Amino acid sequence: MFSCIIVLSITDLLTTSMALRQGLSEGNVILLGIASWMKLGFFQTIIATKIGFILGAGLLVFLGLRSSLQMTRKIILSSMIGFVLMLLFVSLNNLILIFN
Repeated sequence: MFSCIIVLSITDLLTTSMALRQGLSEGNVILLGIASWMKLGFFQTIIATKIGFILGAGLLVFLGLRSSLQMTRKIILSSMIGFVLMLLFVSLNNLILIFN
């Protein structure tokens, strides 16, 4: 599951950069706000958020593996599935916008 998050994060990063190069605009207002607040370039902000997202997912995996509570493991697994689905839909959306 963690490897899916890494692959889909990289896919999202690549498809977003392709879409931006084609002249499409970023629709994520939160990401635009973070870029403005951190005074970073937009691509640098995307990379920073992807790294943070992957580190956070890694922490969840670590906690899930260390936990002996079944409920904790179920919550973490559900979160990971949600992250994978979100990244899959974002990447697919980027690909559809690029190729249409």
